[in-house]
Amino acid sequence: MNWSSLRERFRVFADTRVGSLALKAVRWMFIAGILAFLGTQLTSIGWGKVWRSLPQTPWFYVLWAAIYLQLPGVEALIYRALWNLPLRHGLPVLLRKRVLNTDVVGYSGDVYLYAWAQQVARVPQDRVLGAVKDNAIASSLGSTLASILMLAGFLFTGQIALVDLVDNQDPIYAVGGLALVVVVVVLLVAFRRTVFSLSLREVLGLFGTHVGRMTGVFVLQILQWWVVFPEAPFQVWATMLVVMTVTTRIPLMPAKDLAAMGAILGITNLLSAPEAIIAGLLIARSALDRITNFVVFGVSSLWERTHGPQFIEEVEEHGGSPPDVTPDDEADLNGRPRAELGDLDA
Repeated sequence: MNWSSLRERFRVFADTRVGSLALKAVRWMFIAGILAFLGTQLTSIGWGKVWRSLPQTPWFYVLWAAIYLQLPGVEALIYRALWNLPLRHGLPVLLRKRVLNTDVVGYSGDVYLYAWAQQVARVPQDRVLGAVKDNAIASSLGSTLASILMLAGFLFTGQIALVDLVDNQDPIYAVGGLALVVVVVVLLVAFRRTVFSLSLREVLGLFGTHVGRMTGVFVLQILQWWVVFPEAPFQVWATMLVVMTVTTRIPLMPAKDLAAMGAILGITNLLSAPEAIIAGLLIARSALDRITNFVVFGVSSLWERTHGPQFIEEVEEHGGSPPDVTPDDEADLNGRPRAELGDLDA
């Protein structure tokens, strides 16, 4: 039995009353499972500890919001260019994609986006697979390059006490270093013969966008810490950023922020800043992420439940294409986006 026949059988089953009810049940069970998982994570952090550790300056929260929204916001612009997907419909699903990738398992959000684009947005399969795959590759490579450049810059300027970190014999650093090497090797082997579905200009646009996005995240993260305790030397924030970045680059690991928190708290004796302040910064950031993920996933899912049918009607009115695509445009697209990535700021 080939893939086409399996897909056809699934389509026939989904069109039946039992199939429709089963798919709805699975969907809501999945959403409930995600919300339960996030609720468990919040409880494990400790609600009272979270409340007592919140920083006082409002700039911490302003910068946190900018960091939280940067990835779904940039990707909403990307998929508006690639799929002509309206921001009001793209942003909610991309927020859920962020939750799945960060708190469940890496790339589960990309799989969710792939299924959503086909079933809800009705984007043709070749355009869905090519865009999701190419954006994931460009995001991974762009983020990795930005991380390497950041690490090299800090090492070159002496902002990281590398000798002290190496002398610390905590096994987590050996495991983290080995994992990083494995990730780099796997990326080099896996992508050396990758054939992108998008044009070279579009792929380079994606790559440059994610390099710039990740660089902006590094700047915002250091600023977020600095506004709480500006008396600390820059080396403290640089070292924390490097440890956090290396830890969060480990693939297929859920709750990466909690792992990064543990890694940073393990080297507080090497940092010229009070341990309590550092712990408060990390706990507040993690708690904010968890609370927001919990709310965003639930609210955006409910929003799509009420507005999704309207979007599907808009899609069907345009012959199964995204709302901004005309029949003439569809004939010219042939799996290519009408808008160029260079027009993202338009």
